Amino acid sequence: MKAVHSALIWTFAFSLFATPAFPTSNELLKACLEERNSDSALDICARAIEQTSATQDLARILIRRCVAYAENANYAAAKQACKDAISKDGKSAIAYYDLGNVFMREQRYQDAIFNYDKATSIDRNYAKAFNNKCYTYNYLKAYDFAVKECDKAISIDSKQPSFFVGRGNALLNKGDLHKAEIDYLKAKELDPNNQSALVGLAAVRQQAGDYAGAIKLLDRVNISQTEDAATVLNNRCWTRTLSTSDKAELSIALNDCTEALGILPTADWVLDSRALTYLKMGELDKAAEDYRQALILDPAKVSSQYGYGLILQKKGDKRGENYIKKAIEADRSISEEFMKYGVIF
Repeated sequence: MKAVHSALIWTFAFSLFATPAFPTSNELLKACLEERNSDSALDICARAIEQTSATQDLARILIRRCVAYAENANYAAAKQACKDAISKDGKSAIAYYDLGNVFMREQRYQDAIFNYDKATSIDRNYAKAFNNKCYTYNYLKAYDFAVKECDKAISIDSKQPSFFVGRGNALLNKGDLHKAEIDYLKAKELDPNNQSALVGLAAVRQQAGDYAGAIKLLDRVNISQTEDAATVLNNRCWTRTLSTSDKAELSIALNDCTEALGILPTADWVLDSRALTYLKMGELDKAAEDYRQALILDPAKVSSQYGYGLILQKKGDKRGENYIKKAIEADRSISEEFMKYGVIF
């Protein structure tokens, strides 16, 4: 169970076009592109399509519909709108970028990268597309590729804090805590209120074994301002669980993990974190169920295999030995990790 479920902090922004509003043909087009509310945008853009004949304008309207549908979690409609935009204007880097963002939301990472690559091949200065590739490679655990993509984004625009956060995440996962900290501090310098940088700095403290320092930073994070509340809540749960055996503190950790699962019910890494919390609280049945659910989502998750095996073994279930064996074969240090977590049966 790696100490950092945190590092992968996703910060992408769909493209939005800024133009004023109102209904004649041109102004209806502008209203469609400018409207920030997704439901209103879909309504206005539907009327704009009826009055628009210019191919590039139709592509822009369809891109705005793609973004609006994605914001409403209607990913099938979002993808179709972006593909329709590409059919109108095959040289639209923005259409490929936003289609990549839809695939990213669906956790279809290779498809996301394919479309970000299309965007950057059309516009080689598309810094946000390089940055989103960086974040996507982070999710794929291809950290060297992630660093290279964020390097490209930073070389184009060195004033964007999210670019430094993305590279910091990759460096953190590579184990280069010093360089990761430098990037997170640079992001904070560019934007003192950057919550993702604060989370990253907490992750550095956590990996360095400074759990108290990590919790102090995580408690400062404004959850309502974060772009990935589930990750922050999970990190806080995980770090607090590692740092203590106190039941009151573990209850606080449990609340954070449960809230994270309310946001991402199928996040195996949050289920794994909550399982450890239950385990340290002595709630073996609840811990076993979370580990079981995590293994349904990711059968090769070593920490869940080991934790589930320990519980089964404790209950006299012979399957426990097989789970423990598989976990140790995949990661020989896993038993030592659990001992460090304060889990000894």
